[in-house]
Amino acid sequence: MKGKIYLLIVSLCFFSQCIAQNNDNAVLLTVDGKPVTKAEFERIYHKNNTNATTDAKSLDDYLDLFINFKLKVTEAMKQGLDTTKSFTNELSGYRKQLAKPYLVDPDADDKILHQAYDRMKEEIKCSHILLEVKPDAKPEDTLAAYNKILKIRDRLIKGEDFEKVAKEVSDDKSVSKNGGNIGYFAGFQMVFPFEDAAYKLNTGEISAPVRTRYGYHLIKLTDRRQARGQVKVGHIMITVPADSSDAFKAKAKARIFEVYDKLKKGGDFAKLALEYSDDKNSAKKGGELPMFGTGRMVPEFEEASFALKNIGDYSEPVKTDFGWHIIRLIDKQPLGSFEDIKHEIKSKLSKDLRGNQSRTSLVNKLKKEYAFTEIPKPLSEFYTAVDDSILKGRWNGESAKNLKGTLFSFAGKTLNKQDFVEYLVKNKTKTVNTSKNDFLNDMYKRFTEETFINYEDSRLEDKYPEFRYLMSEYHDGILLFELTDRMVWSKAVKDSTGLQAFYDKNKNNYKWSDRVNSTIFLISPAKSDTGKIKTEISKNNAKALDKISKLIEKRYLKDSDDEITKEANNIIIKCKSDYVFTATDYKYSKGDNPKVDSLKWKPGIYPSISDKDKKMYIVIKNSIPPEIKTLKEAKGLVTADYQTFLESEWIKELRTKYKVTVDKSVLSTIK
Repeated sequence: MKGKIYLLIVSLCFFSQCIAQNNDNAVLLTVDGKPVTKAEFERIYHKNNTNATTDAKSLDDYLDLFINFKLKVTEAMKQGLDTTKSFTNELSGYRKQLAKPYLVDPDADDKILHQAYDRMKEEIKCSHILLEVKPDAKPEDTLAAYNKILKIRDRLIKGEDFEKVAKEVSDDKSVSKNGGNIGYFAGFQMVFPFEDAAYKLNTGEISAPVRTRYGYHLIKLTDRRQARGQVKVGHIMITVPADSSDAFKAKAKARIFEVYDKLKKGGDFAKLALEYSDDKNSAKKGGELPMFGTGRMVPEFEEASFALKNIGDYSEPVKTDFGWHIIRLIDKQPLGSFEDIKHEIKSKLSKDLRGNQSRTSLVNKLKKEYAFTEIPKPLSEFYTAVDDSILKGRWNGESAKNLKGTLFSFAGKTLNKQDFVEYLVKNKTKTVNTSKNDFLNDMYKRFTEETFINYEDSRLEDKYPEFRYLMSEYHDGILLFELTDRMVWSKAVKDSTGLQAFYDKNKNNYKWSDRVNSTIFLISPAKSDTGKIKTEISKNNAKALDKISKLIEKRYLKDSDDEITKEANNIIIKCKSDYVFTATDYKYSKGDNPKVDSLKWKPGIYPSISDKDKKMYIVIKNSIPPEIKTLKEAKGLVTADYQTFLESEWIKELRTKYKVTVDKSVLSTIK
């Protein structure tokens, strides 16, 4: 019986060991007594190991590197590098970036992105009627405007002509010209409430009153079409001011058609733009304008631009409020795919009201997750306790110091009224175009959202293992870089004595291969101011080329390079030539110069290029057998090797300084 119990105990112990070894939280190794779990090592190992399978050798090699990494981080923390201001600031900066995706609702974010892209794919044409209402209008004035626009809508629903009613009642200054028709637009071209309401309409439908910062709108959708993308055009413009006389207008028209006739006869658009266009900024660039899309130009100009089919096509003269234009198509680009412009959309959303929807959606989810409980009418006491000085940024909280009690609670936390008072004082700012109550409502919403976002932010490491791992990697990576720079990289650069000693001991590792001492003589035309080689070869040039060639061929062994260069330049001057002469002396190794490589490395002169306006001679002076490089010549290689040496010695020191233990049984379970 005792034997059976003993066997059972042994079996249970073995079973427990197996469970521990296969547990991701099993301790794989300790460095200076600090445990490292199997999960931590395995995650980094598989992240950096690109092999499809894990073999014992690669695992052992990587474990060795990992231990070195942990030793360096341990040393950095022992030196207190993780407590410096520069470290905490850098890590905090990385954390803010890494946390961003966790502090929005990904489902809402994706929906908003795709909705914005879908609206960019479709252009809609609308008319509107505006009743101006200031954002800080009194409640009674806002209500009066709302009731008024409801009556106007009733007139439209009963069949009155939209343009006629718009001209009668709209506060939009352009209504007298356009009858309320604001043309085509796409996503992000209107304030969001206006855009949102317009895109939800069916063709011919009239919206309910829409409130924007400008007031109340009634919107009628008149057409939809596929987005046309963007165009890049050039134009030749003859301006016609609004107050021009009939004679001036006739003269301007005659002038633009004169230019048009020249184009039809083969005239160069860019030259004609420079000569005739009144748009001097674009004329300097051949009439070229920046790329634009729908809604960016006056309708007549825009329609004519998009009507051009082929690159290089140009329009007949087009009349706009600014004058006459001839438009030439330079480029056309359709709207990019969702993936192509996703980052552009995100950037626009960050400056747009809808960009807050993802954050608000997350807060609503968090309220449910953390059992948010709020008192009824939480701000009722604040409306009377807070005075109007808050709108001037002068409120100090004194008038609300007696407010007591809870505002809301969640996740075992309670926020009271004085917490909100402190928030208002801390975030006080001068504001205009809003009422006190609206301001308090907005600030309370911000206070609530920030409370939840900050709480969620504080829990990211506990809630999301992948975030915790990333932060650990950044933490250790910053420390590793800082200490390795001190101990290895910068030290190798600054330690001239140590570098010299290392070179003296290992100089035989830094040798030149076979080399040749050579000079390359080049006679070539000078370049013009535009960088283009002159093509006119005069008799003077031919004469200079011939004389310099003979000079090199006869005296390359007798005179120095400097003497030949001096004489060659004298010939150029005397012949009044535009040639340039260069002599380049260099010790070439194989691979330094293909032309030198192609020659037999024997003393002599070798013509390499010879044509009517250029000649090159390569002079091989002598061969140079392999020799040791000086420290200056090999400094880059020596410095790199010295850094490797310093790191190796440093690792030996750290392995002596800190105890490392590895649990082989846990290591064997890594796959």
